[in-house]
Amino acid sequence: MKMKIVVGLMLCGAAFQLAAQNVDAKLMTEVNAVREQVARSLAQLNTYKWTEHTEIFVKGELKSKKDLECMYDGKGGVSKTPIVTGKKQKEEEDANGLSKRPMVRKKADNEDYIERAISMIHSYVPPKPDHMNYMLTNNYAYLGQSAGGNAEIRFKKYLVDGDSLVYTYDANSKVLKQIGILSYLGTVKDKVTMDATFEELPDGTSHLAKMVLKAPAKKLEIRTTNSDYRKLGS
Repeated sequence: MKMKIVVGLMLCGAAFQLAAQNVDAKLMTEVNAVREQVARSLAQLNTYKWTEHTEIFVKGELKSKKDLECMYDGKGGVSKTPIVTGKKQKEEEDANGLSKRPMVRKKADNEDYIERAISMIHSYVPPKPDHMNYMLTNNYAYLGQSAGGNAEIRFKKYLVDGDSLVYTYDANSKVLKQIGILSYLGTVKDKVTMDATFEELPDGTSHLAKMVLKAPAKKLEIRTTNSDYRKLGS
């Protein structure tokens, strides 16, 4: 999802430009400035590899975890290679705390729900250019409040009534800081949220550091952390 989030802001750039004549000038200026910063960081990230650590919790209990070595593949995607050791495999099995047989059906149900939740998030990220254009020209996009040196670009009713998509960025440098999504999976009682936090590497490259997806109705939480960034060839 990392690639989808970062590229999303870039892909919708054309739509933002097309909508310029119908959108508030300040909103357009801010959107384009953030997009340029994202594009700059993405170019730099193509020279890095990193470790992605994911943990899945159900009812507060760790059910599974995995580590992947990641890098951009030169075709617009991210290649991910599992990092597996005998010790890590045993830790994952111990984390389940139950024998495999009773877990089979429950695990299948959880995996199906997880896939649906992630698929739903993918409906928001990356933003679709035509839809973003529609949001901008029909007043569903607006600048949020600025506080603590940060500013916001907000989208309401992005896919369904009551949902929201928020970009938080540094008001001066325009560097992306956070992305927040609130939506629903099926009914309003089945809320799903995603919060992504961006940080900067020593050379100023902005990257997705942490992401948390929560589905309270299923007491499900997926935590992803990206770390150990190092230059390719090192």
